[in-house]
Amino acid sequence: REQQLERRVAELEAAVAERDQEAQELQQRLATAEGRAGASSWKGPGVNVNRGFRKLSGALPAAKYAAVDRNDPVDVQLEEFYNSTGSAIPFKRINRGFYRFGSTIVELSIVNQKLVATTEDGWNRGKCAPIAKFMNRYENPERQLAGIAPEVN
Repeated sequence: REQQLERRVAELEAAVAERDQEAQELQQRLATAEGRAGASSWKGPGVNVNRGFRKLSGALPAAKYAAVDRNDPVDVQLEEFYNSTGSAIPFKRINRGFYRFGSTIVELSIVNQKLVATTEDGWNRGKCAPIAKFMNRYENPERQLAGIAPEVN
C-alpha cells in the first residue's frame, strides 16, 4: 500500500512539473507576442487596468520583508501581508508609515484593522485603498521598471 502511495506521489509530482514547464512556455510565448504587438502594460497613474497581482496562499515573495519596528502595527501587518504574496518588488521602510515599493513612495496606515495604502501620484483619487488593490495596480509596472517579467494571470 505504501509503495502504491509513493508511486502515485511520484506520478503527481511529475505531472505538476510538466504543467509548470507548460505554463512557463506559455508565459514566454505571451511575452513574445506582447513585445511584437508593441503593447506596454504601463498606462500611467490613475488608469484602471488589471495588473495581474494576486495574493496567493503558499506564495513567497522574492525577498521576505522583516518589520523594522516590532512596536509599529503598520510595519508588523505589512510583514504579515507581504510575506504571503508572490511579489518580486520589495518594500523598504522610509519612516513610520512611509515605504518605497520599487520607485513608488506609498503611505501605509491601518483603518478598521485593515492595512491601507495612499500615494501622492493620484492613484485611487488620493484616497486610501486596501494594500492588495495598491499592489494589483503597481506590481507589474514596477516589475517592468526593474527589468523583471510581469506577472501573468
